[in-house]
Amino acid sequence: MSKVIFATGEQIYTAAVAGAMRGYNRSTDEHSKYEEVIDEHYKAMLSDVGNKSQRRRIQKQTGNNWRKAYLPLSMALVHKHIGGQPCEEHARVYLPSNPARVFDIPLDKWDEMAKLSEQLFA
Repeated sequence: MSKVIFATGEQIYTAAVAGAMRGYNRSTDEHSKYEEVIDEHYKAMLSDVGNKSQRRRIQKQTGNNWRKAYLPLSMALVHKHIGGQPCEEHARVYLPSNPARVFDIPLDKWDEMAKLSEQLFA
């Protein structure tokens, strides 16, 4: 299914925390882990920008803060289990810079970010 959208780091973080609060992400209750992973993602995306002046422009526009940067986010699948038990549908997502680190977010958060992403490119 892998669909890519763009959302701010803050939106991604908020969605990850919402997923954790609903019990989707049982591996950690430590929300600062999401901050670390998104910060790593931001830095990886910056390192992929080959043009130094363009990289500086991005850093200036975002205040060099992952929370303000638009970052790619991919959906792996729509999931409907927690610990093997049925639950409401939610989105299993990953950051393209590290596809091995998946986390689940509420489907309505994904839909909201996807709609905003479409508007960016309209």
